[in-house]
This record gives sequence, structure tokens and C-alpha cells, in this order.
Amino acid sequence: MKTTIYLPDRLYRRAKAKAALENKTMRVFLAEAIEKKLHDESGVKESRSWIDLLPKVPPGAAADISDIVRDEDFREVDEGMWR
Repeated sequence: MKTTIYLPDRLYRRAKAKAALENKTMRVFLAEAIEKKLHDESGVKESRSWIDLLPKVPPGAAADISDIVRDEDFREVDEGMWR
């Protein structure tokens, strides 16, 4: 759904800066903020998996990590380091 909201300038600037630091659009940032507020007020405590608590990586980072792991040097082990 598309809607218009009015925010005080200072609040908008702070939210926009925070969204940019998290590499998110304002749409995503505001949707997450509203979801969190609604969840917190509902009093429902969800058990979260440890994987859900990990930081989210920016788009493309997963492919970069996969390339690094597949690299021959990554799999090479120097046995002298383990003695």
C-alpha cells in the first residue's frame, strides 16, 4: 500500500541518515520500525534462532564471501600453525 506521512524535518533527517547507514531505503527502514513497534507493544515474545540475530549483509556480499571460500588459498592449511 502506498501512503503519505508527515514527519518533523529533524526526525526525517535522523531516520534518513540511519537508513543510509544500514544500507536500507526509507521504505524498508520505516516498515521495519513500524513492525518492531507493533511487535514490542503486542507483548508476544518470539524465540529467535541465533541465525536471526546475525547482522544482515549488503546485497552482493554473500557472493563475494562465496568466491573467497571457493578460492584455493582459503582451503589450504599450514600444519605448522597447529603445532
